[in-house]
Amino acid sequence: ATRAAFSPASELAKLDATLVQSLCVALPMPLAFDVIASLEKSSPNGTRLSGMPIRIPQIAREAIALPAVTKEQVVQLTAATHEWQISDVANLVTILNGYADFMNAASALAKSMNPDDPQTWPIGELSPTMKRIQQQLAQRVERLQARRAIAKSTREKFEAILGPELWKSIAPGVPARVSARVSTAAKDLT
Repeated sequence: ATRAAFSPASELAKLDATLVQSLCVALPMPLAFDVIASLEKSSPNGTRLSGMPIRIPQIAREAIALPAVTKEQVVQLTAATHEWQISDVANLVTILNGYADFMNAASALAKSMNPDDPQTWPIGELSPTMKRIQQQLAQRVERLQARRAIAKSTREKFEAILGPELWKSIAPGVPARVSARVSTAAKDLT
């Protein structure tokens, strides 16, 4: 029953990629990025990032809102955020197109199999279609890792722009105010 879903899923991924590209052309990048991020959050297809990388816009807002941040730092933070948005969206389009290719390969495999004929099941030596599926899966992992690497690099840019003292006040992980309370509590115990 699910065999028929692969081809429409491929077409949907292609449409998603086209939609993302169209939004980038029609809207200013910050707005396009917000719309794309909202759409991606509602999608169950696994292109989303978890944890730190998806927090880049939030970190940028927190950094820009710091009272001690200079106008020059705001310009640099804004430019780094914009650069990340462009890279992240381009990477997302690549992921979506790769997902479409994967679904095409899965569709070809599903069409070649007859549930009533075990001779058509891909057991043993890898068929060209199975090799293609394995390549698509490996590429998907690489694309997701590249997306995470771009986010990590941007976070490092933010840290370099802000310097160690300002970065500590917004650094992801344990907030400075929480760690200060923890160390005060630890001192009280000793």
